[in-house]
Amino acid sequence: MPKNKCKGPALAIAATPLPMAASANAQELPQINLSKSGAPVTIANNFSLTTSGKNAPNYGTQVSLSYDTKTQSLNINFTNQNDPHIKQNQYVENNTKMWNQEVFEMFITAETGTPKHYVEIEINPNNALFSALVFNKNGKGTENSLLYLDSVANAITHSITSKTENSWSGVINFPLSILGAPSKKYQINFFRVVSLETHNIDATNFWECTNTSCAYLAWNPTLSGATPAFHLPKYFGRLNIVD
Repeated sequence: MPKNKCKGPALAIAATPLPMAASANAQELPQINLSKSGAPVTIANNFSLTTSGKNAPNYGTQVSLSYDTKTQSLNINFTNQNDPHIKQNQYVENNTKMWNQEVFEMFITAETGTPKHYVEIEINPNNALFSALVFNKNGKGTENSLLYLDSVANAITHSITSKTENSWSGVINFPLSILGAPSKKYQINFFRVVSLETHNIDATNFWECTNTSCAYLAWNPTLSGATPAFHLPKYFGRLNIVD
């Protein structure tokens, strides 16, 4: 969640259905067709720099999705490669400012058009989870507010399945009921923050990524220019659930 961060109370809630947004002009955006009964779908082997859209093959990022028919939830499996500074991640508690260091992120909504409300999920190499309902008032991420979600109450499960010296993998199970009534169409994007340098570790002061010390990657880049920005929902791709 770089630069255009959310601000709001640390309030745990049981999520309520998201209101529908007005339609936006059609854009050519990536589509994911996910079968309820089919095999997992690999949606990425590499992400791109969110600022420019330039491919970032030096930081291999694999993501696959599958649908859990029993729980009507989305399974997200990911692997982040070429990440030599994993051990420097200091965040170990949920719903903290994890976006300041290395994370894997998902934004998802059932809204149509350019959404103003969506759920943000972040996980870091220490298996800390950030889960919140984001209110993006102006669609630019500069006036965001949020309500934290209680991951246990909302049955969001997560784990880090593998961690080496320079890579880490994990899985997130996200119940789609958090987004309201069952739908066959969602909007979604995925992001990753990668540290590019060694940081001074201080138990009382956590280091923070900058535009030069970290890389900001996206499945569908937001083309934000010089300043990384993830909270540009007009760039969300499409997730279609197919019977």
